[in-house]
Amino acid sequence: MRILTLSLTAALLALTAFPTFSQAQMKKKVVCTATINSNEEKETFQRYLSTDYFEFVELVKHKTDTDFLARTCRENKVQCDVVLVSGHFGGGFTDNKNFFLSDKDMETLSCKSCPNVLNNATMVYLFGCNTLASKQKDNRSAEEYARVLRDEVGLDSADALATAAVRYSALGDSFNDRLRRIFRGSAFIGGFGSKAPLGNQIEESLGGYFRALAPGITKETVITETEKRMISEAYIKEIDRMAEGKANGKNLEIYNAGQRLQPLFADSVRGHYTDVAGILNGTTEDFVAKQYCSFYESKDAKLRAIEQIVGTNDRSAVVQMLPYLLEMSSRGDRAKQEQKAFLSRLSMNQNLRDVVIGQEGVLSQLGAAPLEFLKTVDLANNLGWISDVDQNSYYRQAAVFVWNHSSGLTKNKDLMKRIEREFPTIQASEIKPTAFEGAGIWDLIQKYHRGDQTWTDLARQNIDLSVKYYVRKYRQAEGEIRDYPLLSKDGVNVRRKKMKDAGKDLSGFCQTAKNSALAPELRTLLATRAQDFQTLDAGKCSKLLN
Repeated sequence: MRILTLSLTAALLALTAFPTFSQAQMKKKVVCTATINSNEEKETFQRYLSTDYFEFVELVKHKTDTDFLARTCRENKVQCDVVLVSGHFGGGFTDNKNFFLSDKDMETLSCKSCPNVLNNATMVYLFGCNTLASKQKDNRSAEEYARVLRDEVGLDSADALATAAVRYSALGDSFNDRLRRIFRGSAFIGGFGSKAPLGNQIEESLGGYFRALAPGITKETVITETEKRMISEAYIKEIDRMAEGKANGKNLEIYNAGQRLQPLFADSVRGHYTDVAGILNGTTEDFVAKQYCSFYESKDAKLRAIEQIVGTNDRSAVVQMLPYLLEMSSRGDRAKQEQKAFLSRLSMNQNLRDVVIGQEGVLSQLGAAPLEFLKTVDLANNLGWISDVDQNSYYRQAAVFVWNHSSGLTKNKDLMKRIEREFPTIQASEIKPTAFEGAGIWDLIQKYHRGDQTWTDLARQNIDLSVKYYVRKYRQAEGEIRDYPLLSKDGVNVRRKKMKDAGKDLSGFCQTAKNSALAPELRTLLATRAQDFQTLDAGKCSKLLN
C-alpha cells in the first residue's frame, strides 16, 4: 500500500524548533580560517554550513604567507565570529616546512590589539597537537616530545628542547595559559592537550558534531542545502549563546559544546580534546595577562610588571612569570646597579622565595628544563637565598642530568657553556648506559675522559643501541609510506625527509666516532649490518671508517 509521506527533512522543517531566519533578521556569521597545514578541517565546516548564513574568509593567502595574521590585524577588514586554525603546533603553528607562526608573535599582536581576530572571536578551534596542553604529564617524556618536534614538526634541536621544556617543566606558563591570553575575549576555545587527530581523520568527528546540532539529522542523512540550513541556524544559536555568556561573564561549560564534541573523536585522541574559555575581564587572570603584555614593551615596563605579578601572591601566576624574571640573572654576573634595588625588593617576597627554594619549589625538580633550572639557581644566589657552595652543587647536579639525557641537550650552547666545567668531575658510575642515543656523547668522552677504560666500556655498551635508533627511525617512516597509501603528498614528503635525516644523523654519528676508541666496534657492526648502513646513508659511514 502506498502511503503519502513527507520526507524526514521536510517534516523537520515544518515542525522544528529552529525557525528559518528571515533575510532582515539574518546577519552572516564570519568563519575565519587559517589553513597552515591540512585543509580538511575547513572543508568540513564548509560541507555542513550554508553560505546563506556563513561567510568563509581564508586568512592565509599562499603557502609562504607568514605575515597573514599581522596583516589581518593591521587592516581590520574582517570581524571573525569563529576562528579555525589548522596546523602542526610546537610553540607555534607550522606546516612542517618553512612556515612558523610563534605563540609569542601571536601574543604580541593580541597585546597590541587585534579585535577582529584574536580579541573578540566568540568561538575558536585550534586543530594541532598540544595547542591547549597544560603542565600535566601524558604518555611521553620531555625528551620524547622534543624528538617528535625535531623529527616530525621540523624544529631544530634547540627550539625543540625549549618547546618541550615549556610543555613539561613546572616552570613557566603552559600552552593552555598562552592561548587563553591570546584569544582573551573568546567564550570557547577548543583544542588538544596532547596528540590531535590528523586532518584526514577529522571529518567524522566534526561532522558528527554538526549533525547533532539539528534534530533528526543522523549519520545516514544526506547533507543537502536544506540540511545545511538547519545545521547553520542551530550553530548560529550556539554561537549567540556563547557570545551572550561571554558578555555576562558566564562559564562556557553551561552550554556543553565541548561535552558534545569530545566523544566523537577516535579513541586514540578522545581523551586529549579539551576546551576552555578565554580570560575574562576583571579577574585576577585578566590583571596578570595585562602584565604579560608589558613584557613586550620596555625594560622598565617589564620590571614593573614582574613586581605587580609577584605582589599578587598568586603562586600559579608567579610560577608562570618566572622565566621572564630569569632573563635578568646569570651565573657570575651580578645584577647591574639599576636592578639591585629591584632585586632587593624581590628578595623580601616570601611567595617568590617559596616558589624558588620551597619544599616543592623549582630547585626541588630539575625535570625537563635544565637551562631554566640553572637560571633559577643563579637567581636564588643573586637574591641571597642560597650560598655559592649550594650554587655549585646544583650545577653539578644539572651536568649529570644533561649527560644522562644527552640526545639533543649537548647542542644547546648556552646550557653547555654553563655546565661544561663540571664534566671532568663526573664518574662513569653516575651515567646510565642507555643514555647515549646520539653522537653528541662521544665528543664529551673524547674531550674529558679519553683513554679512560671505564668510560670506553660504558660507551661500548651503547654503540649497537645508537645505530638501532637511526635504523628504527628510517624504517618507521619507510613503513608509513608503504602501509598508508592515502597519505597526502605533503605527508609522504615529511616521511621521506625523516628517512633522509636518519641517514644524515648516522653519518654524523660515524664522523664523530671515527677517531675514537669505538671505531673498531663500529667497523664490526658495519660488517654484520652492512645493508642497513648502505640503505640509510648510501655507504658514507663505511667510507668514513675504512
